[in-house]
Amino acid sequence: MPRELPGFYWDAERNRYFPISSKPKPKIDTGLANSERPVRPLPATSSDDSDRSSKRRRRSTHYHVTESVRSSTRGIDKERGAHGVLCSHIASTSKATRSIIPLLSHATITTFKTTSIDGRILSFLGDSRGWLYSFSADEGRDALGFYSTQGWTPEFNLPSTISSISISGSRCAATSFGPNCKILLQALDTSNVHVIKPGDHLVHDIWTSSLRGSELVLGANKQAVVFKGIDDPSNMRFLKTHSDVFAVQQEENLVYTGSRNGAISRFDLRIDTPKGQNLLDDVFLSPTNSITNLRIVREWQLLVGNIDGSVSAFKPFLVVSGSDKQFTLKLGTYDLRYSRGRTPLMTFAGNVNSWTIATALDVDPAEEFIFASAQDSRIRAWSLRTGELIHPSLSSTTSTSAGPSSPSSPINWITNPFETAFTSPVQALQVAEEKEGILFEDSVLMTYELHNLDATK
Repeated sequence: MPRELPGFYWDAERNRYFPISSKPKPKIDTGLANSERPVRPLPATSSDDSDRSSKRRRRSTHYHVTESVRSSTRGIDKERGAHGVLCSHIASTSKATRSIIPLLSHATITTFKTTSIDGRILSFLGDSRGWLYSFSADEGRDALGFYSTQGWTPEFNLPSTISSISISGSRCAATSFGPNCKILLQALDTSNVHVIKPGDHLVHDIWTSSLRGSELVLGANKQAVVFKGIDDPSNMRFLKTHSDVFAVQQEENLVYTGSRNGAISRFDLRIDTPKGQNLLDDVFLSPTNSITNLRIVREWQLLVGNIDGSVSAFKPFLVVSGSDKQFTLKLGTYDLRYSRGRTPLMTFAGNVNSWTIATALDVDPAEEFIFASAQDSRIRAWSLRTGELIHPSLSSTTSTSAGPSSPSSPINWITNPFETAFTSPVQALQVAEEKEGILFEDSVLMTYELHNLDATK
């Protein structure tokens, strides 16, 4: 049985999919229908009664059709209106809390992840000196008063820069960068920890990771590395990309990779071959157009984030403009049901970048909005429904910078993340289940209540 695809129907005669809007309506044999219909004598009526009855039928039919159209339109308008209100709430975010993390050795935060398990909220962060920190608290605490300076504990040292943290269920994986990279695996429900040293002759320069169940995928030097089961680290598989892998994403038996050279590849783990399938007609293939982020949203859309240091007139997905030092970057989504084609489903314009690889990108749990950081030390958000940039409310407080350079300096920060120019590019950002946005800048943790629920009162 062919797989059902949203918006398409399967034509068995022509053996292919077609848009559901082009599906022919079933034909009705009116002659046969009329012949099989029982004939009943009509009661004798006057011409006036007949006219009044006909008018009533016409008015009744028109009323029901109008109400049907009106109700369906009202539903669409209501949904759009609710989304617009939510956009307005996020744009006017005005609740925030700020914590300074006591990092060791004057390090900076490089990655962060939080999750909930067994009634506890567990958070992990890694820094540029290889330290992995943890924070734990009971669920149900006020989101804005959750984190504290004293609550973070340095747990392990790998000892090079922590490049990624991935969490899936009760498992957590942290990776380090460099020639002697290490992989730390932790069971969150038992606190069992062990460290894998794959060896520099097999794996080095781990840029990113993706944990799905017990399967771990690493983005490394000129390849992606798959651990089919982290309980058996010797069961490794190497997916050759011939370029450093900056982004990885898993879905069932498929692995998607985004590389330094701009290639996006898909590997089917059911096929015993190290070669993958290049997607989107290599639209981004360029030494200066690295893929920095990949994310699957709504099951069949691929969200792509990339950088480009050149001006291109061809790529409809990426329009670059500006000076030699600053370019305007567009994010976009592609339809995963088609492996070819260069035209995106949607683009997200306005982010600024030219060379920074360590930019943060996240999607809210409901997959309604995308949040991203950039080289200009700002945070931006877009609607995944419309592609529009969420602009801050004009009534919000304005500021030019956030996050003092030291705990003793005067506080100079703002409660709206979209109006803030942070002191350095934000490298770690996550939208958590508790309807809050969490981001890190240097050693400063900022927690924002994005939905601004007070606006509805």
